[in-house]
Amino acid sequence: TGTIPPEIASINSLDYLLLRGTSLSGTIPPELSSLANLRQMFLGTTLLSGTIPPEFSRFARLNILNMAKTPFLSGTLPSQLSSIEYLEELYVYSSSVSGTIPPELGNLRYFYRMGLNQNALSGTIPPELSSLGDTQFGFNQLYLQLSLIHI
Repeated sequence: TGTIPPEIASINSLDYLLLRGTSLSGTIPPELSSLANLRQMFLGTTLLSGTIPPEFSRFARLNILNMAKTPFLSGTLPSQLSSIEYLEELYVYSSSVSGTIPPELGNLRYFYRMGLNQNALSGTIPPELSSLGDTQFGFNQLYLQLSLIHI
């Protein structure tokens, strides 16, 4: 129980943060983005609330960001997440995230897996995400816009 103390960001050598499956509540401290060596962060299956901090764009080496099954996580997916250069996997399923999916996520060089199912997302699935190997969008208000090519 309790909250994530912002002081955790002062542990410079931290490369793996596993807080999944706890009773943590409160908001996600934007200070976490100063963890320069962090490669994997698991904040899912908690009672955390609020939004995904746009400051997460400052993660230099993060390749897995998992905030799945966090029902009180709300707001939109920040387009700034597309600045996490080494991001490979993003999981925010079974939360309360709304709005549209930022097309900029499709520009990430190493990005290949995303789970956004069971949220309140709406609009079109950006064509920029079509090259991803594994995507899950179900149980949202999303649609895929197809372009037909006539030969």
